Amino acid sequence: MTKERQATGVVRKAFEILSYFRLKPEGMSLGEVSQLTEINRSTAHRLLSQLQAVGFLERVGRGRYRIGQALFHLGLLASQPLELRTACDPAMSKLAYETGETINLAVLDHTEILILHVIESAHEFRMAAKVGRRLPFYLTALGKGIAAFLAPENLETLLQNLPMPLQSRTPNSIRDLALLGEDLDSVRKRGYSIDNEEVVAGVRAVAAPIFKGTGEVKAAISLSAPSSRIPEERIPSLGSSVIRAADSVTIQLGGDPNVSRLMARQRTMEPAKV
Repeated sequence: MTKERQATGVVRKAFEILSYFRLKPEGMSLGEVSQLTEINRSTAHRLLSQLQAVGFLERVGRGRYRIGQALFHLGLLASQPLELRTACDPAMSKLAYETGETINLAVLDHTEILILHVIESAHEFRMAAKVGRRLPFYLTALGKGIAAFLAPENLETLLQNLPMPLQSRTPNSIRDLALLGEDLDSVRKRGYSIDNEEVVAGVRAVAAPIFKGTGEVKAAISLSAPSSRIPEERIPSLGSSVIRAADSVTIQLGGDPNVSRLMARQRTMEPAKV
């Protein structure tokens, strides 16, 4: 009985550690884990090492941990992500066939996007994100496509929680909140978002939001390819194609994409309350 209680206690502590990563998805050090969970450092270190060994956590930087791929893949078995992937797969497959490019699906998780599904291009030279990858939302077409259509209070919270300074991956990366706000305004007006070589130099992406039946933004679909295959003059037509694909999923989920986009634009035009 004593051994059973000890085993149960260890499992409970491991789940407690994992649950605290909801507060800091960007990662935590051993000291932060020990302080938040009130688990002594030696026990916390042992549990972190074990969770890392099975892939539930991964090391990022010196002495820091974050949620790993194995836990993400377990999460995909949960009903919501699985249902979303199932709903999106036909539209994504059709878009991939029509354009010949890589198609991605992501949701917003705190201040990052989380890639749920990828259909890779058949081109020998292609750029494809890995399922489970996370990126700061403001660097990506997927993230900006979701953020632009959030309710104002949710967008404000999202921006307030961004770690500063903003990450910069390329010379085109957005570096301040004012420019990010202008970019999101443009996304709302045209209906699609653009990653103009902001994550990887030489790679562009175009994305559009998927809405729930309640009208709230749920996810985004993007098309990504080397910039040589997405010249600037081709972006509007690709944007229309991605919007059609995303809208077909919204309709399947019981939503009306036109109404959702209109409501998002109207909310941003409302005068501030004083």
